[in-house]
Amino acid sequence: MGGAIDHARLHVISLGAVAGLFHIASPHASQVGRHVYVAHFGYDADWVAGYFDPLVRVHDPIPDYVMRLGVSMIHQEVLRQASMTPEQDAFAKKFHASRQAATIAIPAYGPFDFDTYSSMTLDHPISPGDDELIERVVAVVEITNRRIGQLLESEKANLVGLSTRETEVLNWIGRSKSNGDIATILGVAPSTIDTYVRRLFAKLSVNDRISATIKGVRLGLIRF
Repeated sequence: MGGAIDHARLHVISLGAVAGLFHIASPHASQVGRHVYVAHFGYDADWVAGYFDPLVRVHDPIPDYVMRLGVSMIHQEVLRQASMTPEQDAFAKKFHASRQAATIAIPAYGPFDFDTYSSMTLDHPISPGDDELIERVVAVVEITNRRIGQLLESEKANLVGLSTRETEVLNWIGRSKSNGDIATILGVAPSTIDTYVRRLFAKLSVNDRISATIKGVRLGLIRF
């Protein structure tokens, strides 16, 4: 699953994307709620730190709007059309203002209720001549969404229950903490965390931290 997202990232970069977000949420949940994992590239550390705070992200007006509408839109169009609360307006001015003319908001719907929101920022403001380019970027996102949904469903039957400690470690992985960070937080040796990570990877049938986080979110094991 992590490999699918990495492949999509490289593909959209080859098409001219300079930044992107890929939201993974529980079925039928808000794309800006507390139980959302966001894969990202191309954003600076301060932007990411702010956006990853669920109490801040919940005011993002764009993801749920385009998910309800069901069509891809340029951020600029969404911000012009959407009826926003004062908190959403403040969020948009802080997080979206500088890139709104170059960013595509993309809803994707897949099998097994696997619906995701993505945004991709191109290296130039989007114009009518970019229609074919937008279609290609959207296609990459939709294919990735379907692929991850299929992988998650096929692996669900193989899930073995995690222990309380393994679930705790998985939740810290979902918050982008390293094994060393988790060891410090839990007050145990780094080698102990290494063991927990190997065990939960085996139980979840994954090979990397992104895949573990995606599966943890979709199965309700991670609580942001």
